[in-house]
Amino acid sequence: MKTTLALLAVLSLTTSCLALADDVPRVAPPTLTPPTVIIPPHLSFPVLVIDYKSWGLNRTLKAFNAVYSVSFNNDASVLASSGSSANITLWDLKSGKATNILNAHPESIPVVAFSSDGKRLASGGGNAGDNAIKIWDAASGKLLKTVAGYPTGVKSLGWRTSDNALVSIGQGSKVIRVWNPDSGQSLQAWMQPETEFSPTISGDGKRIVIFGKTKVIRGWDTSSGQMTQAWMSELIGTECVTLNAKGTQVAAGASKFIKVWDMDTQQVLLFVMAHAEPVSQLAFNPRGTVLASVSADQTIKLWDVSSAKLLKTFGGLTGRTYALAWSADGRTLVSAGSDRIIRFWSASTPRTQ
Repeated sequence: MKTTLALLAVLSLTTSCLALADDVPRVAPPTLTPPTVIIPPHLSFPVLVIDYKSWGLNRTLKAFNAVYSVSFNNDASVLASSGSSANITLWDLKSGKATNILNAHPESIPVVAFSSDGKRLASGGGNAGDNAIKIWDAASGKLLKTVAGYPTGVKSLGWRTSDNALVSIGQGSKVIRVWNPDSGQSLQAWMQPETEFSPTISGDGKRIVIFGKTKVIRGWDTSSGQMTQAWMSELIGTECVTLNAKGTQVAAGASKFIKVWDMDTQQVLLFVMAHAEPVSQLAFNPRGTVLASVSADQTIKLWDVSSAKLLKTFGGLTGRTYALAWSADGRTLVSAGSDRIIRFWSASTPRTQ
């Protein structure tokens, strides 16, 4: 009898509590955000703060044709784009308007590259009918110099910051050249052994890497023209390769995988299955701490090179992405491709406090 009364009392109390709970206004649970980590001031190491919430698409521009290449000037105030048409478009990034359209080449233009001071722009023709390299005054759009290109077109261009020389690699060509942009004369030329390859030039123009179909990765010093590194990789079907700004790390994309090596030691720094579809473009941020990858799965992913951690995924791409580039301050990543949309992504890298 006592047990029964006790159970009835508990049941009554529980029912009463539930009734009271029903009378309490429902409050949505708070949105969880990554916590701010506070390190006591007596500790000697710096605090790296990443504002993930601000990462994302912040603007778009509509190009006139499919875009194959983009390049920021030195202060990220102007973007040059080129692609399937014969024109180069210079975009004022403050207004978002095309301020100059250069009738640059007879046919498509696979590559454009601003000099490190932003004063000159180089462009390369993409096939046998248009294989010249042209150098433009970035402010006026005036053609400054035309130099002989490659029989089947230009594959890659970069500026050597130490002397503002222009470095070029041709489509299927074994010849690498360094040009005097003022005179148009060839300063250096040397041979590389591959005919099918993915090339990259470091941001300072001092190093070149060529990843050949033979799976050999080779590096050259552009000052001496000497091959400084060569090693085998197990990656098959490499689609893209990129160097960081100082040429100390190289990344390659093959199928769904990304691999990053230290150039001097050949030590593997990162090896991940990065995407659901083949990787098409890679780009290091200026500090070399973050690697951006884009894939046929129509996503861009940002990777922390030191930890191999996926920092962010950007979706919403359409078509194929051919161009991927960072602004010099590392705050903006731009992508563009077959859908003619140039997308600007906020992707500020860790800052030290």
